[in-house]
Amino acid sequence: MTYEQALSTIHEIPWKSKKPGLNRITELMHLMGDPQKKLKYIHIAGSNGKGSCAAMLSSILTSAGYKTGLCISPYIHRFNERMQINSVPIADNDLAEITEYVKTFADQMAEYPTEFEFVTAITLEYFSRNNCDIVVIEVGLGGKLDATNVIPPPVAAVIMAIGMEHTEILGDTLEKIAREKAGIIKPGSAGVVISDQQQSVINTVSDVCQDNYCKLIIAKDLFVCKNVSSEGQVLINREVEYLLPLLGAHQRQNLATVLKVIEVLKASGYSISDSAVYEGVKNTKWPGRFEFLQKQPPFIIDGGHNPQCSQTAAATLRELYKDPKVVLLAGVLKDKDVKGILDPIMPMVKKVVTITPPSPRAMQATELSLLLSKEYGVKSFSCTDIKSGINKALSLAEDNEIVMAYGSLYSVGEIREYFGKS
Repeated sequence: MTYEQALSTIHEIPWKSKKPGLNRITELMHLMGDPQKKLKYIHIAGSNGKGSCAAMLSSILTSAGYKTGLCISPYIHRFNERMQINSVPIADNDLAEITEYVKTFADQMAEYPTEFEFVTAITLEYFSRNNCDIVVIEVGLGGKLDATNVIPPPVAAVIMAIGMEHTEILGDTLEKIAREKAGIIKPGSAGVVISDQQQSVINTVSDVCQDNYCKLIIAKDLFVCKNVSSEGQVLINREVEYLLPLLGAHQRQNLATVLKVIEVLKASGYSISDSAVYEGVKNTKWPGRFEFLQKQPPFIIDGGHNPQCSQTAAATLRELYKDPKVVLLAGVLKDKDVKGILDPIMPMVKKVVTITPPSPRAMQATELSLLLSKEYGVKSFSCTDIKSGINKALSLAEDNEIVMAYGSLYSVGEIREYFGKS
């Protein structure tokens, strides 16, 4: 099987199933010899912040000398980014070989796994073959019935910020959603760390911890922000200074959560020095999340695609600029809360250029342009492709105006490539 055939094999499998559950992934992993049972894990669930937390933890553990697997979704540029060891994506030939291997077992199943289950099996087999010391794994959707929950009890389970999302699957209240996401908590973990948030969510997770005999640790943001710029933020906590290249108050909360996870790992016998933590934080890379792609005119890209992300993006703009004036490059998916995504940012927006994200679920640029003109009375231009959209947005930017690409992660890869990022 070639790399191209592997990608075709994966993408031809339906992503969703009518029957959510762990039966298929459990059966598939068992047929493969249960490679997931040979590894140690940090398992991360939540609505927002999972990826940033995973990226920071992976960077710190790599700096500490551990062979660290990282499982994330979605990817920005290439599919291979979904499974990395020490920040290096899987090689094309390894992906092709393991895909073919997993397919031989999937073909034996009465009910074929979903695409996400299949990819999870590839990922865990890859990490097992390479004898990773520890794996940082991000939940795909929910927690309790997510394919990643096939793993044994993690060293640490992590619950990031929880918001209203996928309500038709996870439940129609924050507490119901929190309980689903807390399904990653299992007896035998050294600790459960939750990012400080709404008390009812913390109470729900606390109940699940008690049921599973796990200690709950609440991570509070105690940082003082010494300096913030396009390069990142300098943070101080108990006279310890960190340079965090990720922007926004929400990233301070994410770092606070990461540091509590490190405490759990150290108490479990992992050797992680203060210098490894410092270097790991400083070297964290998490592209497409409030990232400056150029400085003049400022061009920011943020893959936020829900109301919570939009609120944090708006707050970060105000933290960086006294009175932000934005030329918005907008592209969204039609099945998202479009108004919720745009409302917090629109008071700063002077002009909008709309694009169509590369997804079958995308709202067409012309439709989004009409919606923006009608709802917000802002001057809007629609473009036929992303490259022309970037050029148009840059041409509209006047002195002291910021160009911001926002609304969907699906556009991030092509926009970054325009600026020579990969």
